[in-house]
Amino acid sequence: MNMKLKKFSSEITLLSFPLLMIACGPGEVAQESEADLVTRAQGIHERVITLDTHDDISASNFTVDRNYTMDLGNQVNLPNMEEGGLDVAFFIAFV
Repeated sequence: MNMKLKKFSSEITLLSFPLLMIACGPGEVAQESEADLVTRAQGIHERVITLDTHDDISASNFTVDRNYTMDLGNQVNLPNMEEGGLDVAFFIAFV
């Protein structure tokens, strides 16, 4: 093979690769609506185990009148965990 033909063949190969990649690409990706995306995310959330590995709770919330079973406006409490679908929580009590 002469030198010009060999160079031309190499150039064709180099130019063909990007074109092939474009042709084999994903094409148009369907856009999900916000509602569809939320529905899909909720489905995933229901199928997986949701856990929080570090929950800080105050010792002052361990009384009969105030405890983690009540929604006290704090971040970590049983009503919020149930509403959010939390399956497992590791608690850290600070005093």
